[in-house]
Parts: sequence; C-alpha cells; structure tokens
Amino acid sequence: MLKEFEATNFPSYLQGLCEQMQNSKIPVNPRIQAGVQLKNTLVSRSEQKNLQLEKRWLMLQPQVRSQIKMRMLHSLNLPEQQLRNIAAQVVAKVAKIEIPRDQWSGLIPQLVHVIAEEKTTDQLKEACFTTLGYVCEEVAQRPKEISSLPEPNIPSVSEKAAES
Repeated sequence: MLKEFEATNFPSYLQGLCEQMQNSKIPVNPRIQAGVQLKNTLVSRSEQKNLQLEKRWLMLQPQVRSQIKMRMLHSLNLPEQQLRNIAAQVVAKVAKIEIPRDQWSGLIPQLVHVIAEEKTTDQLKEACFTTLGYVCEEVAQRPKEISSLPEPNIPSVSEKAAES
C-alpha cells in the first residue's frame, strides 16, 4: 500500500514521511522508520537505481523540494538524536543531487551560520556539524561533476563568530 502511494503520489508521500518524522505525538520508532523511508527515496545500493531516484527527485516541483529540505533542516533540531542523524543524512543525500547542479548553493553557508550563532544550542550545533560532514562525504563522491563549480565564498566559523 505504501509503495503504491509512493508510485502514484510521490510529493504527498514525501511530505507525509516528513510529517510523520516530525510528529512528537508518535512514538520514536515509527518516526525513525519514516525518516529511513524518506532517505531510501533518495539513495540505493545500485548506481543505476540511484540515477533513477535522482531524476525522480529533480522532477518534483521546486516548491515541494524546498518544503522537504526546510522540514529536514528543521528536523536537525528535534530532541531525539536518531531523528537528527537521519535528517542530516537526508539533507546530505539531497545535497549530493542538488549542489552539483547549483540548486542548493546556500546550504553550507546556512549550516555554518547556524553553528556560529551564539544562541544556537549545542544539540543543534552538533547536528549541523554532522550534516556538514555527511554533505562533504556525499558531494566528494561526485568530483567530476562539481569540479567546474565556482569556489563558494563561505566565511569561516571564526570569522562569523568575530562578526557577532
């Protein structure tokens, strides 16, 4: 039944998984499973399947993709570490697809900004650092595709802190 819903209404399927993952009224294990399902819509062990999953993601309306990305970024602040970790993985998988296509160029500066903010909790800083690590790992797997991208102008965390 879920596979059918995924096949027939992919945008609603993704949004439902995000809602499930963020719903604190639901026990943690089903929320974790929703996050894993969400991640699995973006990645496979098969390279050919990965290309299909990437294409399916890119075919989504930009507004839907933005909503999913924003929900996952907000999930980096969930109280449960397992959910924050899954959100970080989802963000990295999306980054792997979008950064080489210059479709999410603001992600890394946004994460660095959150880390540098004085008011940011240690829990959120850790989640942002984890996400940055995953993003670096994922994007590094695509060196040929990103070699032509311009160098980003990202201030260091120490520069950001000095501005505060």
